[in-house]
Amino acid sequence: MRVVRLTSAGMRERREFDERSDGAAAALLARLSPVQQQRLTEAMGEVNRLLTAR
Repeated sequence: MRVVRLTSAGMRERREFDERSDGAAAALLARLSPVQQQRLTEAMGEVNRLLTAR
């Protein structure tokens, strides 16, 4: 295993990327009704359970 560390510039870039990504996800979710958001959350949980089942 290799351990890598970001430089200060890399950490800034990562923060900016995370902020843009969070905004894009929020915009997608805002289009859904609360019921649809709940269904999506449940479906994503099921996908996670299926992929991590042992």
